Amino acid sequence: REMPVTSRTLRRIIKSKHTLVEHNLGAVVQVIKSSMENAAAFESASEQLKNGRMEI
Repeated sequence: REMPVTSRTLRRIIKSKHTLVEHNLGAVVQVIKSSMENAAAFESASEQLKNGRMEI
């Protein structure tokens, strides 16, 4: 199963399974987009934490 790339494919998947999420799909898409934008910062922060633990 592949991750949906567009909101249209996400809507099609969610429509049949989760009606509550379907009603708030705009907010869900915004959360996903912001999470994807912040992923790089999270990865670098987690790498720094991991390196800090290895030094201790």
